[in-house]
Amino acid sequence: MSILPARWIADDTQPIAESVAEVLVGMLGLEFAFVSLDGGGQPGPQIVRSPQPLPADQIERIVTAVSRWLIEPESERAASLDSPTGGGSVRVVRQMIGTAGHGTIVAASRQLGFPMPTQRLLLEAAANQAAVAFERRQSALALRQLNETLEQRVAAEISERLKLEEAFRQAQKMEAIGQLTGGIAHDFNNLLTAILGSLEMLERHVTNPQGLRLLRTASRAADRGAELTENLLAFSRKQRLSPQPVDLNRVVASSRDMVERSVGPNIRIETVLAPDLRPALVDPIQIELAILNLAINARDAMPQGGRLTFRTHDAVITASAASADLAAGEYVAIAVADTGTGIAPELLNRVLDPFFTTKDVGKGSGLGLSMVYGLVKQSGGGLRIDTELGRGTTVELLLPRA
Repeated sequence: MSILPARWIADDTQPIAESVAEVLVGMLGLEFAFVSLDGGGQPGPQIVRSPQPLPADQIERIVTAVSRWLIEPESERAASLDSPTGGGSVRVVRQMIGTAGHGTIVAASRQLGFPMPTQRLLLEAAANQAAVAFERRQSALALRQLNETLEQRVAAEISERLKLEEAFRQAQKMEAIGQLTGGIAHDFNNLLTAILGSLEMLERHVTNPQGLRLLRTASRAADRGAELTENLLAFSRKQRLSPQPVDLNRVVASSRDMVERSVGPNIRIETVLAPDLRPALVDPIQIELAILNLAINARDAMPQGGRLTFRTHDAVITASAASADLAAGEYVAIAVADTGTGIAPELLNRVLDPFFTTKDVGKGSGLGLSMVYGLVKQSGGGLRIDTELGRGTTVELLLPRA
């Protein structure tokens, strides 16, 4: 799921600015959003959006006030300004679009603590996607112009065309990674489900030990969410891992509370944990997030409820059983099995592709399995899927022994 609409394919930059402004107003509950884009070195559109339509004179006052603030040395920091729409003050924050001076976002809110860390992350995500759309547009327009005159300039333009095609492919790649940040809304909300569930119960148990335990659960979920978004917003770099010996049995046990709150009461959780399990060499935070991702995928495959089973065991992959995707060696395995709908055979070879999802629009980003697969591959392991329509799916992660 992308945060911003797909109509960015239009040649004009105005749809990009409008999409950014409209989405930010809706997601962050802003008083108003101001977006200014630059196109080809020329001044681009300046768009103002608010929850309610504004008359022209108020829009003009907002543009004037924001423009004056932006030239101040301190405009890079969040500040409090007299509201151009009247009635007190607003908190404003600036977010640059891309690193090449593509434009500026100014978000204004009446919330005293604005921007909160999650709001800042969503601002950055929107700016990253706007930059990707802008760069894609520039590359596409340049490539189109080149093709229109190619017959007259074939010999002289071949090398330039190759460079532009490479730039276009890079822009497409950046767009895909930009969509990854759009997946924050889905994956981060999964974590917030655990947090909010714990906090709701905490209101009734705040004075007893169980209330304190729920508070710790909520805090851990928030911390893990921050770790996830930090990794997703690291645009062109590989995931930063801190592999160390990890007891997968302990990880399953410590994650159970969060998993139970994420999958809901209609799903029964079972564990089959191998005694004397060898430690795995993996990033402990990321393997917990992987388990949560798999549990949420399993939940979505069991809309009427069912059984979710976690199994751990030591595994040895022999030379005859090895493949290009999984080398021979000793591994520690954790399997997550559900009794859900299963996966159709014709889709099985695509389920690990980033952004591919069998869920309805708006119900999944297609990032869960691909993120899990990326983790195990970067850790030196592999992933196996066993599924049958109507009977369920088992996803087994094989991690190197410590």
